[in-house]
Amino acid sequence: RNYSGKTTLSRIVRALETGSISPRYAGPAFQVTLSGGVLSHHNIPTHAHTVRVYNKDFVDEHLAFLRDETGHISPFA
Repeated sequence: RNYSGKTTLSRIVRALETGSISPRYAGPAFQVTLSGGVLSHHNIPTHAHTVRVYNKDFVDEHLAFLRDETGHISPFA
């Protein structure tokens, strides 16, 4: 489905992986409740969870050869 929020949710979870919010959003706010507490846009870099997200942002950042034949592969493991 288009415009149902899938990309937005993947970018929120990716922010938990990278420690920063995508620059595509101005003044974003979110809150995720987990068994160990609440994560929000205020405490992204301080959470202790291991998170991995495979979305378009990941592909653009690490697998540039998929969109450009002269692109590179950046390490991500």
